[in-house]
Amino acid sequence: MRIKVRFYGELREKLGVSEIEVSASESTLVKILEELSSRLRGFSERVYKEGSLKKGILISINNRLISPQELERTFVRKGDTVDIMPPPSGG
Repeated sequence: MRIKVRFYGELREKLGVSEIEVSASESTLVKILEELSSRLRGFSERVYKEGSLKKGILISINNRLISPQELERTFVRKGDTVDIMPPPSGG
């Protein structure tokens, strides 16, 4: 199955990609993040490393925000879109 992953803001710039497709059988969000860590240079320093989401990173699946506590038990399915966003800024 194919999962679309989109990156926003400075993550898009730093990782050098705005969108990527990941092939996986029905899988947890953590497994998708681990695959991205192995495929994208700089991902583990900016987004996810060793089972931990970096502070402030926001992740949604099909426009529903996922809390860091939900990562392990959240499944992604065929056709899902995962959005990964940097910490919000502004004032």
